[in-house]
Amino acid sequence: MSAGVTKVSKSHPFKLKKPGISEEDILAEAYKTQGNSYMSDSQFNKAIDLYTMAISMCGDNAVYYSNRAAAHTHIGKYEAAIADSTKAIELDPEYSKAYSRLGLAYYSQGKYKEAIEKGFTKALQLDPNSKSIQENMQAALKKFGEQQTYSRQSGHEQQQQPNANNRQGSGPQFSSEFPIQISVPEGVNCFAVIETSGD
Repeated sequence: MSAGVTKVSKSHPFKLKKPGISEEDILAEAYKTQGNSYMSDSQFNKAIDLYTMAISMCGDNAVYYSNRAAAHTHIGKYEAAIADSTKAIELDPEYSKAYSRLGLAYYSQGKYKEAIEKGFTKALQLDPNSKSIQENMQAALKKFGEQQTYSRQSGHEQQQQPNANNRQGSGPQFSSEFPIQISVPEGVNCFAVIETSGD
């Protein structure tokens, strides 16, 4: 092997070493690349292991945490996905995929307001032309609207049927104000269809 060339993996046997890039950085990138291959093959646990190895070699790379967050979301480990997305954002506050993956983790938990406010809104600010982020925002807005409507209807039914713990005149007061207030980036067109008719 000649000087300046490093063997990194079977799929990428040789990679030129650039000045200032350490062996650990090269190896971490190889782990990430292999992890991406496992993600493509839906082998999420193997991908998590490889992203974890990349992080152990180079713990200040937001992409490695964000990719591991995506893998965690695929296997239902949403709290781990939120933690990894949050770490990625801490490392690179301008990385839109980290915010998008944070939004997806919250969305998967049914926490639509958090998905919108903590994830998708900032992702759209950073990458307003991303169709996938726009679609995810639309889905979250729709689900959040449905969730709010259901909560209002459930609360109204509880008020209609007082029990020992909910005597007439006491209990929650429900607002029928619309539209639901969610902040979205300026210049981003978002809407939610909220059905208010009850059956």
